Amino acid sequence: KYLKTGYGYGDLNFLTIHLNALNNWPGPDSAIRMTPGTAKVITTNLNARWNLISNPVAGNQPVATIFPGRVANTTYQYSGTYTQTNTLVPGKGYWTKFSASPTVQMITGTPQINTTTTLAAGWNLIGSVDHDIPAPSIGGNITGNTYGYNGSYVVVSTIKPGKGYWIKSSGGSLNLGPVAAPKTAPENFENYSSVTITDKNGSKQTLYLKENTKDGLNLDVYDMPPALPAGNFDARFSSNRILEAYPQDANESAKYPVAMQSPEYPLTVSWDIKNASGRGFGLEVSDINGKVSTMHTMTGKGKFTLSKGSAQLLSVAVGAGLAIPKEFALGQNYPNPFNPTTRFSVEVPKTAVVDVSVFDILGRKVATVVSGEIGRAHV
Repeated sequence: KYLKTGYGYGDLNFLTIHLNALNNWPGPDSAIRMTPGTAKVITTNLNARWNLISNPVAGNQPVATIFPGRVANTTYQYSGTYTQTNTLVPGKGYWTKFSASPTVQMITGTPQINTTTTLAAGWNLIGSVDHDIPAPSIGGNITGNTYGYNGSYVVVSTIKPGKGYWIKSSGGSLNLGPVAAPKTAPENFENYSSVTITDKNGSKQTLYLKENTKDGLNLDVYDMPPALPAGNFDARFSSNRILEAYPQDANESAKYPVAMQSPEYPLTVSWDIKNASGRGFGLEVSDINGKVSTMHTMTGKGKFTLSKGSAQLLSVAVGAGLAIPKEFALGQNYPNPFNPTTRFSVEVPKTAVVDVSVFDILGRKVATVVSGEIGRAHV
């Protein structure tokens, strides 16, 4: 097909055709007209099971078109409560579940360079555009950090195509794009001490601890978004924060209970303690009445397993009085004799497999108190 337009060779004719460059090149003194396309291919990475997703191309799109691998009837929008939907609106974010292992999703459509989304007062699920853009800064109508989800909630500084995000707002609207994401220096949570709770399905959440400042940190910016749809694991400090700030004075003590939704046992609780500055860090395991059954002393990196049937209440304690055991020891029970209960201590100076069982006078096992790997602990 020849056109009497454009720039060509000699007679100004311009050849336009779909060609295979290896087999169909027409020969010398020919040219191919290159016209810009309207479609763009966007790549987004997916987690196993739950993902925060969005539509990064123009126009409302069926979720099955953008994310064909999702589990049917598991796509939720949020407007104060979760409701199911099958349509992805540009600028909005959504939860949806996948049954396959982590994969890469290719999304094709007309580029969505920028969009504006309306915000409600409180938490909002927002979407993305067709390229990386900066997460909105705290200030104005944005009142907290921006959260993404990679198997657990994480604070992010960049909004990526195809992903959904939580932001907290006082209302109004939010412009997304068209500016590309600059190189920013987000808050480095890796510098803080952390506790990670992981259930048997691999769902997890990392919670952080840092020393407070002289003027006091604004802890409101660490508020966490709503939990996943009901029936799915979630963990956070009972204050609803992802981070707690312990006192500057090393002689002061503080305790931070952890709230969990739908934990599936066994749970693995791991920690990474940094910049202790003479303080002790401990993890209390309590029964439903608040009675402490185990105190795991946390130093450096370590972990322990909380099996099904164990007490489900966890609290992180920070203070000077959380001493590290120096040797394995089994304390004297009290009261003795007893009826029907007694108490005794077990001290574990390093991570080890520990089994503590109770036998009757005939040598028959009547109860297992502790069984499994335990870090430094007073049990």
